[in-house]
Amino acid sequence: MISLWRIQFRVRHWLMARRLANFGRGSRIDAPDMLSGTEGLHIGDQVRIREHSRIECIRSSKYRGEIFIGSNTSVQLYFHCGA
Repeated sequence: MISLWRIQFRVRHWLMARRLANFGRGSRIDAPDMLSGTEGLHIGDQVRIREHSRIECIRSSKYRGEIFIGSNTSVQLYFHCGA
């Protein structure tokens, strides 16, 4: 029997994967403060990004910002990254 927590994790992962350019297997983002330009965000497998992160990929006609976070990475509280 699959636990309620596991079902919730799979649904959240599926929803996040639809927003990002790549969202690896077993990865999770816990309660971000801001995610913008998510079509330029690439996250590898087994990545955990803790609460209050702010990740911004500037996407315009002149600029195509992209961020790559490799597999097996742990990102701690209040992380801020922009490209």
